[in-house]
Amino acid sequence: MTDLYDNPPELSDVLDAQRVLDVRLAVEHEDVARLHMLLDPLHPADIADLLEQISDGLRTRLLHFWKGGIDGDVLSELDESIREDIIDGLNSAELAHAVRDLDSDDVVDLLEDLDEPQQEAILDALDDAERIVVEQSLSFPENSAGRLMQREVVMAPEHWSVGQAIDYLRRHQNLPEQFYHMILIDPRMRPTGYVTLGKLLGAKRAVPLHDIVGRQLPHHPSGSAGKRCGLCIQSISLDLSTRCRCG
Repeated sequence: MTDLYDNPPELSDVLDAQRVLDVRLAVEHEDVARLHMLLDPLHPADIADLLEQISDGLRTRLLHFWKGGIDGDVLSELDESIREDIIDGLNSAELAHAVRDLDSDDVVDLLEDLDEPQQEAILDALDDAERIVVEQSLSFPENSAGRLMQREVVMAPEHWSVGQAIDYLRRHQNLPEQFYHMILIDPRMRPTGYVTLGKLLGAKRAVPLHDIVGRQLPHHPSGSAGKRCGLCIQSISLDLSTRCRCG
């Protein structure tokens, strides 16, 4: 079916009128291979631009054929007027794929412009630790230091065992490049302590994490002090000697 198009097989990474026309033709002829050839080399901003140029119906068909093509960078570049429609059209697996490589602050930026149903859809697509970090950021006022701060820490439920924690670390593909401990959290997502990697690796798999806690963290009541505790998590992740000053 490639004889329908004017572009040669070796395609550039530039979005121009011919590329937009070729994408339209590829969608109309359901040429999935050609669609990937046309879209995969493009910058996320160009893909967003193209999605904004085509009609709603054509965009829906494009996303149906171009499976896995939408990622967090593309969503971030999209105009708000169509971003929510595209998110609504993604299933949970596609949405999880779209946001999995975004840093926490980028996810927060994305969520800020969405209505609550779309926010919940993205939060549900995150794993537990990432969701906690993002929700902590959202608890701060917009444009505040707490909202803007990037928090890439590793957290685990306090009821887990050493084996569960190690298995989680081995499965997780988006860990921070450097970290030295895990923050333990209770069922209300409040930090309760931390476990150093040395103790984690030195303990038997059946040992509960709360038995090897390096230091207990104070609980905070709800309100401003409770919200500020997110900053304590970031401080502890950078400096194990930092004391919580929220109380």
